[in-house]
Amino acid sequence: MSLYAVKGTDPVLRSRALAELLDELLAGEDRSLAVEDLTVPGKGDDGGADGREAVVAAAVGAAQSPPFMTARRIVVLRDYEHLTTDEVAPILTYLADPLDTTDLVLVAGGGGRVAKALTDAIKQGCTVGPESEQTLDVLAQSSEAAGISLTGPAARLVTDHLGEDAGRVGALVDVLASTFGSGARLDVDDVEPYLGEAGSVPAYTLTNAIEQGDTAGALTILHRLLTVTSPRQPKPMHPLQ
Repeated sequence: MSLYAVKGTDPVLRSRALAELLDELLAGEDRSLAVEDLTVPGKGDDGGADGREAVVAAAVGAAQSPPFMTARRIVVLRDYEHLTTDEVAPILTYLADPLDTTDLVLVAGGGGRVAKALTDAIKQGCTVGPESEQTLDVLAQSSEAAGISLTGPAARLVTDHLGEDAGRVGALVDVLASTFGSGARLDVDDVEPYLGEAGSVPAYTLTNAIEQGDTAGALTILHRLLTVTSPRQPKPMHPLQ
Protein backbone atom coordinates (compact mmCIF):
# COMPACT_ATOMS: atom_id res chain seq x y z
CA MET A 1 0.00 0.00 0.00
CA SER A 2 1.09 3.51 -0.79
CA LEU A 3 -0.31 6.69 0.74
CA TYR A 4 -0.33 9.86 -1.33
CA ALA A 5 -1.47 13.40 -0.53
CA VAL A 6 -2.25 15.81 -3.36
CA LYS A 7 -2.01 19.44 -2.28
CA GLY A 8 -2.17 22.90 -3.85
CA THR A 9 -4.27 26.02 -3.43
CA ASP A 10 -5.24 26.40 -7.09
CA PRO A 11 -7.91 23.76 -7.85
CA VAL A 12 -7.05 23.55 -11.56
CA LEU A 13 -3.36 22.94 -10.92
CA ARG A 14 -4.20 20.57 -8.09
CA SER A 15 -6.54 18.59 -10.34
CA ARG A 16 -3.85 18.38 -12.98
CA ALA A 17 -1.39 17.03 -10.41
CA LEU A 18 -3.98 14.45 -9.34
CA ALA A 19 -4.61 13.41 -12.94
CA GLU A 20 -0.89 12.92 -13.54
CA LEU A 21 -0.56 10.86 -10.35
CA LEU A 22 -3.52 8.64 -11.27
CA ASP A 23 -2.13 8.06 -14.76
CA GLU A 24 1.13 6.96 -13.18
CA LEU A 25 -0.55 4.67 -10.64
CA LEU A 26 -2.97 3.17 -13.17
CA ALA A 27 -0.14 2.25 -15.56
CA GLY A 28 -2.66 1.55 -18.31
CA GLU A 29 -5.22 -0.24 -16.12
CA ASP A 30 -8.97 0.35 -16.60
CA ARG A 31 -9.83 3.44 -14.53
CA SER A 32 -13.48 2.45 -14.12
CA LEU A 33 -12.42 -0.80 -12.43
CA ALA A 34 -9.42 0.42 -10.47
CA VAL A 35 -10.42 3.82 -9.06
CA GLU A 36 -12.90 4.56 -6.27
CA ASP A 37 -13.43 8.34 -6.05
CA LEU A 38 -15.10 9.83 -2.95
CA THR A 39 -15.54 13.35 -1.58
CA VAL A 40 -15.92 14.27 2.08
CA PRO A 41 -18.87 16.66 2.56
CA GLY A 42 -18.26 19.94 4.35
CA LYS A 43 -19.60 20.72 7.77
CA GLY A 44 -22.32 22.90 6.27
CA ASP A 45 -23.30 20.42 3.54
CA ASP A 46 -26.24 18.03 3.59
CA GLY A 47 -25.64 14.94 5.67
CA GLY A 48 -23.31 16.55 8.20
CA ALA A 49 -21.39 14.22 10.46
CA ASP A 50 -23.37 11.18 9.30
CA GLY A 51 -22.43 11.96 5.71
CA ARG A 52 -18.75 12.27 6.54
CA GLU A 53 -18.76 9.04 8.51
CA ALA A 54 -20.47 7.26 5.60
CA VAL A 55 -17.84 8.51 3.13
CA VAL A 56 -14.99 7.44 5.43
CA ALA A 57 -16.60 4.02 5.85
CA ALA A 58 -16.93 3.67 2.08
CA ALA A 59 -13.30 4.72 1.54
CA VAL A 60 -11.96 2.32 4.16
CA GLY A 61 -14.17 -0.48 2.83
CA ALA A 62 -12.86 0.08 -0.69
CA ALA A 63 -9.26 0.26 0.54
CA GLN A 64 -9.67 -3.06 2.34
CA SER A 65 -11.09 -4.78 -0.75
CA PRO A 66 -8.79 -6.63 -3.15
CA PRO A 67 -8.69 -5.25 -6.71
CA PHE A 68 -11.10 -6.70 -9.26
CA MET A 69 -9.70 -7.46 -12.73
CA THR A 70 -6.84 -5.00 -12.15
CA ALA A 71 -3.46 -5.25 -10.46
CA ARG A 72 -4.22 -2.50 -7.91
CA ARG A 73 -7.08 -0.61 -6.38
CA ILE A 74 -6.82 3.19 -6.05
CA VAL A 75 -9.02 4.96 -3.50
CA VAL A 76 -9.27 8.74 -3.89
CA LEU A 77 -10.62 10.69 -0.92
CA ARG A 78 -11.17 14.37 -1.67
CA ASP A 79 -11.50 17.28 0.79
CA TYR A 80 -10.13 15.25 3.68
CA GLU A 81 -9.59 18.45 5.71
CA HIS A 82 -13.30 18.40 6.55
CA LEU A 83 -12.77 15.40 8.82
CA THR A 84 -12.54 15.82 12.58
CA THR A 85 -10.10 13.93 14.79
CA ASP A 86 -12.76 11.34 15.65
CA GLU A 87 -13.83 10.96 12.02
CA VAL A 88 -10.32 10.13 10.76
CA ALA A 89 -9.94 7.27 13.27
CA PRO A 90 -11.09 4.52 10.82
CA ILE A 91 -8.55 5.75 8.25
CA LEU A 92 -5.74 5.64 10.81
CA THR A 93 -6.82 2.14 11.87
CA TYR A 94 -6.66 1.03 8.26
CA LEU A 95 -3.24 2.63 7.72
CA ALA A 96 -1.90 0.62 10.65
CA ASP A 97 -2.56 -2.57 8.66
CA PRO A 98 -3.10 -1.60 5.01
CA LEU A 99 -3.70 -3.82 2.01
CA ASP A 100 -0.65 -4.18 -0.22
CA THR A 101 -2.68 -3.84 -3.40
CA THR A 102 -4.33 -0.52 -2.47
CA ASP A 103 -3.11 3.04 -3.12
CA LEU A 104 -4.87 5.60 -0.92
CA VAL A 105 -4.85 9.12 -2.37
CA LEU A 106 -5.92 12.00 -0.12
CA VAL A 107 -6.76 15.17 -2.06
CA ALA A 108 -6.79 18.58 -0.39
CA GLY A 109 -9.36 21.23 -1.13
CA GLY A 110 -11.76 21.21 1.77
CA GLY A 111 -9.93 23.84 3.81
CA GLY A 112 -9.80 23.78 7.58
CA ARG A 113 -7.37 22.27 10.03
CA VAL A 114 -6.24 18.69 9.48
CA ALA A 115 -6.28 16.35 12.45
CA LYS A 116 -2.72 15.99 13.77
CA ALA A 117 -2.76 12.21 13.63
CA LEU A 118 -3.67 12.30 9.94
CA THR A 119 -1.04 14.98 9.28
CA ASP A 120 1.58 12.71 10.87
CA ALA A 121 0.41 9.80 8.72
CA ILE A 122 0.59 11.91 5.55
CA LYS A 123 4.20 12.82 6.37
CA GLN A 124 5.04 9.12 6.12
CA GLY A 125 3.56 8.96 2.62
CA CYS A 126 4.27 10.86 -0.58
CA THR A 127 3.02 14.41 -1.13
CA VAL A 128 2.53 15.67 -4.69
CA GLY A 129 1.28 18.92 -6.16
CA PRO A 130 2.11 21.69 -8.63
CA GLU A 131 5.80 22.55 -8.91
CA SER A 132 4.77 26.19 -8.60
CA GLU A 133 1.52 28.13 -8.39
CA GLN A 134 3.07 31.41 -9.49
CA THR A 135 1.50 32.48 -12.78
CA LEU A 136 4.83 33.40 -14.37
CA ASP A 137 6.38 30.04 -13.43
CA VAL A 138 3.39 28.09 -14.71
CA LEU A 139 3.46 30.11 -17.94
CA ALA A 140 7.14 29.32 -18.48
CA GLN A 141 6.63 25.60 -17.79
CA SER A 142 3.50 25.32 -19.96
CA SER A 143 5.03 27.27 -22.85
CA GLU A 144 8.13 25.11 -22.87
CA ALA A 145 6.04 21.92 -22.79
CA ALA A 146 3.89 23.20 -25.69
CA GLY A 147 6.91 24.18 -27.75
CA ILE A 148 6.17 27.91 -27.95
CA SER A 149 7.80 30.98 -26.42
CA LEU A 150 6.63 34.45 -25.43
CA THR A 151 8.54 37.69 -25.57
CA GLY A 152 9.12 39.50 -22.29
CA PRO A 153 6.30 42.04 -22.87
CA ALA A 154 3.89 39.24 -23.89
CA ALA A 155 4.70 37.21 -20.77
CA ARG A 156 4.17 40.29 -18.57
CA LEU A 157 0.85 40.96 -20.29
CA VAL A 158 -0.33 37.42 -19.58
CA THR A 159 0.80 37.43 -15.95
CA ASP A 160 -0.64 40.88 -15.27
CA HIS A 161 -3.95 39.98 -16.91
CA LEU A 162 -4.40 36.58 -15.25
CA GLY A 163 -3.11 37.76 -11.88
CA GLU A 164 -3.32 34.90 -9.38
CA ASP A 165 -5.31 32.63 -11.70
CA ALA A 166 -2.38 30.41 -12.62
CA GLY A 167 -4.79 27.55 -13.33
CA ARG A 168 -5.95 29.34 -16.49
CA VAL A 169 -2.47 29.36 -18.00
CA GLY A 170 -2.62 25.81 -19.32
CA ALA A 171 -5.78 26.37 -21.37
CA LEU A 172 -4.42 29.65 -22.75
CA VAL A 173 -1.13 28.06 -23.79
CA ASP A 174 -2.99 25.17 -25.44
CA VAL A 175 -4.98 27.65 -27.54
CA LEU A 176 -1.87 29.62 -28.49
CA ALA A 177 0.03 26.46 -29.43
CA SER A 178 -2.80 25.14 -31.59
CA THR A 179 -3.25 28.55 -33.26
CA PHE A 180 0.37 29.44 -33.99
CA GLY A 181 2.02 26.02 -34.01
CA SER A 182 5.08 24.57 -32.33
CA GLY A 183 8.18 26.75 -32.43
CA ALA A 184 6.27 30.03 -32.60
CA ARG A 185 7.56 33.05 -30.68
CA LEU A 186 4.63 35.24 -29.70
CA ASP A 187 4.45 38.94 -28.93
CA VAL A 188 1.81 41.11 -27.27
CA ASP A 189 -0.36 41.42 -30.40
CA ASP A 190 -0.41 37.64 -30.77
CA VAL A 191 -1.59 36.75 -27.27
CA GLU A 192 -3.86 39.71 -26.45
CA PRO A 193 -6.95 38.47 -28.37
CA TYR A 194 -6.93 35.17 -26.43
CA LEU A 195 -6.62 36.44 -22.86
CA GLY A 196 -10.30 36.44 -21.89
CA GLU A 197 -11.50 38.02 -18.66
CA ALA A 198 -9.04 39.49 -16.17
CA GLY A 199 -8.05 37.28 -13.25
CA SER A 200 -8.03 38.00 -9.55
CA VAL A 201 -5.29 40.00 -7.87
CA PRO A 202 -4.18 40.18 -4.21
CA ALA A 203 -5.42 43.17 -2.23
CA TYR A 204 -1.92 44.46 -1.56
CA THR A 205 -1.55 45.38 -5.25
CA LEU A 206 -4.13 48.12 -4.67
CA THR A 207 -2.09 49.51 -1.79
CA ASN A 208 1.05 49.41 -3.94
CA ALA A 209 -0.62 51.31 -6.77
CA ILE A 210 -1.90 53.99 -4.38
CA GLU A 211 1.51 54.39 -2.76
CA GLN A 212 3.10 54.79 -6.20
CA GLY A 213 0.58 57.46 -7.18
CA ASP A 214 -0.73 55.29 -10.05
CA THR A 215 -4.35 56.48 -10.13
CA ALA A 216 -5.34 54.63 -13.30
CA GLY A 217 -3.71 51.41 -12.12
CA ALA A 218 -5.34 51.69 -8.69
CA LEU A 219 -8.79 52.11 -10.23
CA THR A 220 -8.24 49.13 -12.51
CA ILE A 221 -7.16 46.95 -9.58
CA LEU A 222 -10.07 48.20 -7.46
CA HIS A 223 -12.49 47.19 -10.21
CA ARG A 224 -10.98 43.70 -10.32
CA LEU A 225 -11.19 43.28 -6.56
CA LEU A 226 -14.87 44.29 -6.58
CA THR A 227 -15.97 42.24 -9.60
CA VAL A 228 -13.67 39.31 -10.41
CA THR A 229 -14.31 35.79 -9.17
CA SER A 230 -11.80 32.98 -9.43
CA PRO A 231 -10.51 29.95 -7.50
CA ARG A 232 -8.37 32.35 -5.44
CA GLN A 233 -11.24 34.82 -4.99
CA PRO A 234 -14.49 32.80 -4.91
CA LYS A 235 -16.60 35.93 -4.63
CA PRO A 236 -15.94 39.63 -5.24
CA MET A 237 -14.67 41.60 -2.28
CA HIS A 238 -17.19 43.74 -0.42
CA PRO A 239 -16.48 47.49 -0.62
CA LEU A 240 -16.01 47.61 3.16
CA GLN A 241 -13.23 45.06 2.85
